[in-house]
Amino acid sequence: MIQTYLAGRRFLLGPRPIPTRMNPGVVGKHKFTFDVWGDAVNTASLMEANGMPGRINVSETVAGHVKTLFELEPRGSIVAKHERAHEMFFLNRLKPEFSRDPEGRVPNEKFVAECNRLLTGFSR
Repeated sequence: MIQTYLAGRRFLLGPRPIPTRMNPGVVGKHKFTFDVWGDAVNTASLMEANGMPGRINVSETVAGHVKTLFELEPRGSIVAKHERAHEMFFLNRLKPEFSRDPEGRVPNEKFVAECNRLLTGFSR
């Protein structure tokens, strides 16, 4: 699968931090627990709650970054806390020009080159 391939290619693409707004902290007086909350955590929870088994659900922001590499299926708005709507998409497959197989599951060398091109300029 795509996730497995990318995990194996981490050395090639390199770890690239993604800026997020999260607030870590310690909760409790007697038994301490570390927790993380904020917009990124709320969005992740929304994505998980509105996903479908066997499908890759991505936000509008992610879709904008990967639309040149993948075929996306719009799924409309999902309303989150405070009546804020998020446009969501299913990531269906690699585009044919970036795939080694007809199903669009195995990336080719052109995919890796395009990922490296797109990631140029991101801080390490």
